[in-house]
Amino acid sequence: FPVTILEGEEAKEKLETARREIAQILHCRSTEVFFTSGGTESLNLAIFGVVRAVKKEKDFLPHLIVSTIEHAAVLEPIKFLLEQKEIEVSFVGPDENGKIKPESIEKEIKENTVLVVVQHSNNEIGTIQPISKIAKIIQSYRNQNKKYYPYFLSDASQSVCLEDVSIERLQVDLLVLDGIKMYGPRGAGLLIARRNVRMAPMIFGGGQEAGLLS
Repeated sequence: FPVTILEGEEAKEKLETARREIAQILHCRSTEVFFTSGGTESLNLAIFGVVRAVKKEKDFLPHLIVSTIEHAAVLEPIKFLLEQKEIEVSFVGPDENGKIKPESIEKEIKENTVLVVVQHSNNEIGTIQPISKIAKIIQSYRNQNKKYYPYFLSDASQSVCLEDVSIERLQVDLLVLDGIKMYGPRGAGLLIARRNVRMAPMIFGGGQEAGLLS
């Protein structure tokens, strides 16, 4: 049967209602909620989007700070960008308890640092990282240097059902969630990107999700 305009409008309204409800739960704006096909796409979009936006605007090699215990959906894009010589990276390892110390992040921040990536809860050992403390360090650096970089990206897919992962609490710039990790459907993911975050689109030709998945 042909789909009527009314049915299309109903589908769009359901999508926008879900966007508003998610925004209320995560304490962000509905315009900061982007739907993807899953956590992997969300992480790739965030990493590639930030790096390529920077390369369009700035005349320097972007520097990233990444924990060594990130999910493969973070480490593989980072590996690819390194091989293409599009970035430089400082890898930060955990302590004996599996924690990333905020001060270890702080000492790696430099003039060309554009993104810090630390998973909220590790997918193998389950440790909860001190995300809000790391966020304060990053925000302090930005304020002191009057810069909007580096952004802070955190994957909270593993902890969303057990912890408060709202933007208000974690104070991150980019937050990733995966539907399948919270009893949702496979093929559904979220990228929360604060309105100050500059990202280049990763896919072209469609115009979805405010042009990020165009």
